[in-house]
Amino acid sequence: MNLDVVTDEHLWVRDRIYLPPALEVFDGLQRVVGSCRSELQPHGRVFQSNLEGVVGAAAIPFTLTSQAATDQRFGLLHVAEKIRARSFPGQDPAVAKATANEIFRKEMATPDGIERMSDLVLAKLATALMAKEFSDGARNLLRQSTTLLWGAVEVLVYDLAGEFKLKTDDGIKNTIGRLFPTHADGKEALQKHELWSLFQRRHLIVHRCGVVDTKFLQEVGGSQQPGSVLVLGPKDLDRDLAATLAFGCQLLSAHN
Repeated sequence: MNLDVVTDEHLWVRDRIYLPPALEVFDGLQRVVGSCRSELQPHGRVFQSNLEGVVGAAAIPFTLTSQAATDQRFGLLHVAEKIRARSFPGQDPAVAKATANEIFRKEMATPDGIERMSDLVLAKLATALMAKEFSDGARNLLRQSTTLLWGAVEVLVYDLAGEFKLKTDDGIKNTIGRLFPTHADGKEALQKHELWSLFQRRHLIVHRCGVVDTKFLQEVGGSQQPGSVLVLGPKDLDRDLAATLAFGCQLLSAHN
């Protein structure tokens, strides 16, 4: 990818790199878990921990790049202060580092400082995405994060089924159907809670290496052609995270 032809660099990066959501995204789940019966609360906390793990893993490219940008800016300030300190022979070397720390802290407390750091992180991500290995890895990370989301659903479902001594040996869909007895079956429960598409995407990724087939398109739809590798973006993960949180909240509340 030639950055000279990218007219909206931030949109190009945002289409490929997952940015961690605000911590408030878990507030609703925390309230539900807090109101649950005591024997259900550990399952709810594990569910949240698993989802936080998915978010943290998906955001690794952003997190590492942000840290690299921070280190770069602080390093420049530190070097500048070390050079200035040569005018004061015998000065404690720690003074230069402390001064650089203070300058950096003040910079990051201003809108201009935040904007400059944002530009630096964006530029580093855009440059990294020019490498095919990094770009492909970022796409694959989003696909694998999707499977981890579904894994969090499965853990919660089987934990609750075990708590209520429900039959589980005939698969996840039937187990979900038993936990939502008002629905005809597990598929209907997943469709109602907007998780059927996540279930299908996870199946495609795990069992077909993400290669789209006609069955997948019949179940989920989309514009990708059979034989192409499933492309997911950060918005897809955000959508599936929201649906997973809503499903978990409703499942816990239904059995409170």
